[in-house]
Formats: sequence, C-alpha cells, structure tokens
Amino acid sequence: MRVLRCARPTGPFLVCLGWAVAAFVLASPVLPAQASETSLQAAQQERAALQQRLDEILARLDRLQTETAQVEERVADLQSAAKGYQRTARKADQLMIARVRDAYMRGQVPAALTLFSTGEPTRAAERTRLLALIALRHRSDAEQATSAQTRAAATAEQVSTAVTELDARRAELAQARADAQDALEAAQAREEQIRRTIAAAEAARERAARQRAARQQVAAASAAPTSSATSGGGAPVRGGIACPMGTPRSYSDTYGDPRSGGRSHRGTDIIAPHGTPIYAYEDGTIQRMNSSSLGGISLYLRGSSGNLYFYTHLSGYAGGASVGRHVTAGTHIAFNGDTGNAAGIPHLHFEVMPGGGYNVNPYPYVYRACG
Repeated sequence: MRVLRCARPTGPFLVCLGWAVAAFVLASPVLPAQASETSLQAAQQERAALQQRLDEILARLDRLQTETAQVEERVADLQSAAKGYQRTARKADQLMIARVRDAYMRGQVPAALTLFSTGEPTRAAERTRLLALIALRHRSDAEQATSAQTRAAATAEQVSTAVTELDARRAELAQARADAQDALEAAQAREEQIRRTIAAAEAARERAARQRAARQQVAAASAAPTSSATSGGGAPVRGGIACPMGTPRSYSDTYGDPRSGGRSHRGTDIIAPHGTPIYAYEDGTIQRMNSSSLGGISLYLRGSSGNLYFYTHLSGYAGGASVGRHVTAGTHIAFNGDTGNAAGIPHLHFEVMPGGGYNVNPYPYVYRACG
C-alpha cells in the first residue's frame, strides 16, 4: 500500500490531506449501491408489514373490549328482568291466595277447602277438582301468575346463555391481550433489527455518495454533517419541532379508521416500549393534564404556533411537568404507557388541532418530525 506523506502545514499540506482522506474512503469496504438499496427497500417493506399487524391487533382489542362490555350490559339487563318477573309471579300467587282466602271468609267458597288440610290419599281427586274450580273463578290471577313464571324461567335461561357467552368473550379478550403482548415484543425486537438494517443500508448509500464526491473532488475530506439542536437534554429539534416519541418507535397513517361505537380514529398511534420518553412537539405551554377511562392519562400542549397537541395513554408525567409551564420543543414531558383503553399495547395517541380548532390528520406532522 502506498503511504502519502505531507511535508508541512501549508496549502499543499491540506491538498495532500485531502488526497489521503479520499484514498481511505475509496479503500473502505462498502456494500454495492444496488445491494444496499434492495436491503433498504426490503427492510422498509417489513417494517410496514409489522406496523400493519400491530394496527390490526389494536383494532381487534378495541372491538373485543367493546363487545365484552356490551355482553356484560346485556347480562345485567337480563338479570334485572328475571328478578322483576320473579317478583311479579310471587305477587300474583299471593294475590290469588288472598282472594281465595277472602272468598272463603265471606262464605263464597265451599267448605270443601278443608280438603287442603288433610293429606289422605283417598281425597286427592277431590282436592284436584276443587283446585280446578278455584282456578276457573280466579282465572285472570292464575294466568297472570303462570305468565310471569314462564317469563321468569325463559329469562333465567337467557341469563345462563348470556353468562356463557360473556365467559367466552372474556377468555377471548384475555387470550387476545396475551397474543398482542407477544406480538408487540416480537415486533419491537424485530423493529430494532430492521432499524439497524436500514441504518446500515443508508450508511452504505451515504458512503457510495461520498465516494462519488471524492472522485469528483478529491480535495473535499467529507460532507459537512447536518446539525441539529437539542433542548434541555431532550429530543433533537429540527426546524423548531421535535418527534413526540423517543426510540425505538413505529407508526403509520390510521387517521379516520373505524373504531368501536361508531367512532373514527382521530390521531396517529406511535408504538414504543412502556416508559419511552415523550417530548413537546414545539415550543409552547402545558394547558391541561387529566385522566379519563377512554384515554387514560393525558396532556394538552398549546404550541407557540397556536396549534393544540393532545397526548394520551401516558403512563405518567415527567418531573417538572405542570399546567401553565412553558416548555421548548424537545422537552421531556411524559412517559409512554397503555392507560385507558390501550391495555397491553403501550403507545402514544397523538392528535393535532390547528389553532385549537378541529382535528386534522397528524401523520404529516409526525412524519415531518420523526421521519
């Protein structure tokens, strides 16, 4: 190998150094441009497939949770109805007995009612005929009691069927959550491998570009790196904005997709491990911090642009985060979680409302900041 020696730190020395750097770059082993491009495309396609599968899992869990809640509500309604029919049947029986007793006291029922006080087998036929006579006289009471008893029995059977269905739904939901957790862990592990593959392919492509530049202008040592500012040890900030989620992460455009209860998806779901840092998208003020059964722990950020950003399913807030606090883009404000209806799938549901008005698709905002 030929060694380049540079004599003194003058103009010719810098030219000599340029030649040395160019020689090192040209000698470095790199993937062929075509191979790195193919690897990059394959990794990106696999990442998209993984994201689609995670989106489908989220939609399935949402559907199962809604269906389970509906069956629970139906079971409660049927149990309440069964109790009502049982009360009606008892009241009808008591009313018929009271009316027969009153008729007897008034002398309107034959003294043969004394048959009910004896247990002699020879008098069973007489008791049966007497009951038939009483039933004819108080037919409406008997029919009401029979009808209520029939409805109570039918409703009890419906309750039993609904409870069986509810047990099956709960078992399916539990299994779906377990499957989702397994799929999420596998996807996150694979995502890290894909990220490295993409990084290697992009690095190979950049090296190939530098080689072409070196051939054209051997005096150029390397291209100047792109600078990016960071805010308070938080996320990188470019163009005044920061990705709202740390790494590793994945996301796709699911804005407008159907959700349970006739809802449509109003945000972008950014999937990442539980506890991943969450950051302020732009400079602004924390306007609200609350919690709900649907979204779980949430935070609203009013950006200096006037836009309102909604973060939800958080596991908690970062130290120092409080309502009214002014933060800069990239400031750590919360942690990723699965609160609300996101149980088992840690992710950030991120919404954008320009000027604080109606929701718009946040995917372009996320893509601009997160790439």
